Amino acid sequence: MKFSNQKNKPPAIPGASMSDIVFTLLLFFMVSTVIKKFNGLPVDTPEAYQVEKLQTKTHTSYIWIDEGENISFDDYPISSMDEIYTIAREKIVKDVQLLIFMRIDKNMRMGVLVDVQQELRKAGALRVYYATKTKASPNY
Repeated sequence: MKFSNQKNKPPAIPGASMSDIVFTLLLFFMVSTVIKKFNGLPVDTPEAYQVEKLQTKTHTSYIWIDEGENISFDDYPISSMDEIYTIAREKIVKDVQLLIFMRIDKNMRMGVLVDVQQELRKAGALRVYYATKTKASPNY
């Protein structure tokens, strides 16, 4: 009986489809990753007993108003009320389903909030939500 001197070679890993796999994984992580868009201003939001969570954040813009009455619209500092109207109107024209989410400091003057609300109303932003912290329910 004659034995051959050939050794069995291990099967080679195909490298042709490796780039397809890497591209698919890269695409998956790009699509599924959510990056926080805006930082805003430091605000101490008021507390509420009943809080309803916002269902979707895809059609949302944010307005921050801090205690010093500084206003930020999607991380863009606002210097006049006309800017709020202009920015809100542009965003509503681009996205009809736009929600305006306001984070307002609980210690600020109410007059500034009323002015911002009037500019949003003139711009056609009628879907406005306010951020609050959850407060423990009272014991009656």
